[in-house]
Amino acid sequence: MKSDFIASHELRTPLGVILGYATFLREEAKGEASEYAKAVLDSAVHMRRLIEDMTNLRFMEVGQMSLQREPMDVRDSLADARKEFVPLADAKAQKITIALPNQPLIVIADRGKIALILSNLITNAIRYTQDGGLIELSCFSKGGEAWVQVKDNGRGISQRDIENVFQGFFQVEDHMVRKTGGLGIGLSIVRGTVKLHGGRVWAESDGEGKGTTFTFTLPLARPGTSSLAPKPKTGPFIGQ
Repeated sequence: MKSDFIASHELRTPLGVILGYATFLREEAKGEASEYAKAVLDSAVHMRRLIEDMTNLRFMEVGQMSLQREPMDVRDSLADARKEFVPLADAKAQKITIALPNQPLIVIADRGKIALILSNLITNAIRYTQDGGLIELSCFSKGGEAWVQVKDNGRGISQRDIENVFQGFFQVEDHMVRKTGGLGIGLSIVRGTVKLHGGRVWAESDGEGKGTTFTFTLPLARPGTSSLAPKPKTGPFIGQ
């Protein structure tokens, strides 16, 4: 019943009203009032993200998450994800670099769901990396799969926790002292969504304080499956 409630419009409708009026107030208000409106808007956006995470988790639990598959280039999704999160990383003086191969990495996948996977992994990296840290995005082909990696030099994960990070509501930090937000379900959503695509996902870390690398794979499409034309490149692209 709780899951059905979260997926219903009972939470979304009043939240939509809050978002709408907070946006209006932020645009019209001046001075201190504008800062108050911004705080309300930021909190409402955060709450919407939590509700979306809970809804996605519920759909996976009951097997109702559907995929709109289409040929897509993983390089494009990774580049778009970096562009989206650069402002958030900038706020913490972090750098996000990206390395892309010359050749396309064509998979048959749901573009929106792949964006969701990347959003959760990059948000997680930003959240658990110190100010001034580095986040590295990369993708490549290996063994008939497209491999995508999100690597950071943040706080890392202990060996006792690394096997549990994909469990729903698991938090590396104790809930009484943790400084980061979130419900601890983002990685659970990542695992379920990757699995729906026939892929794999895992985490690697040398321990606390030594950063973490998250890797997920997707089966590459058979040659000739897509009409997407290769984009001309002079070599691996590195951006920051």
